[in-house]
Amino acid sequence: MKWRNYAKKAAPLCIATSQWRKRRFVGRFMARYYSDKLARKYGIYCSPLAQIGTGLMLPHPVGVVIGDGVIIGPNVTLYQHVTLGKKTRDGNDYPRVESGAIIYAGAVILGGITIGQNAVVAANAVVQTDVPANATVGGIPARILTRRSAPPS
Repeated sequence: MKWRNYAKKAAPLCIATSQWRKRRFVGRFMARYYSDKLARKYGIYCSPLAQIGTGLMLPHPVGVVIGDGVIIGPNVTLYQHVTLGKKTRDGNDYPRVESGAIIYAGAVILGGITIGQNAVVAANAVVQTDVPANATVGGIPARILTRRSAPPS
């Protein structure tokens, strides 16, 4: 039996679920179908109500949770066991991840938090405040470790 890299299929399916939800009945059905397929096959919960930009990368797509109102910009990388969701059951505030951000394994981002452009969240960090652009945060609770100058355009 040939070995196949199924992990490469997870990110496009996750993006597709967020795009299909905008369509009528068939689109909603397909979004729910692929959301369930991702949960069964890869252990990923990717809500069809999340807004996901193009170029999402999931190098190790195991245990990733993307909640209903999460907004993910283009070219974001999420590693295994990353949780993006709301803080309380009654709350309506979800995190926003801007373009080029990298979130390493086990990071937890809950509530109305913004992760800036090209920001890096270290492994197992618990982010409780906004992360500025071009910054690296880590720890429990997450603190700013370094700030980089803006990359050249």
